[in-house]
Amino acid sequence: MPLHAPEWIILLTIIAMSLYSLWESDKVKKAIISGKKTKIRAYQEAMLFLWVPTLLLLAIDRWA
Repeated sequence: MPLHAPEWIILLTIIAMSLYSLWESDKVKKAIISGKKTKIRAYQEAMLFLWVPTLLLLAIDRWA
């Protein structure tokens, strides 16, 4: 069964977010330890990072 465009978008988003998380996690930890970034700022960025795919799924559901 072939994947449709919305399914491809979701799949690519999951893969991209996973790779980005692996790439950036150590940088965020180091920035917090060194004082360049606060924990609150890191939490805010994490929340934004999690809301993006949620809004994408809602948009796809709305238009599908």
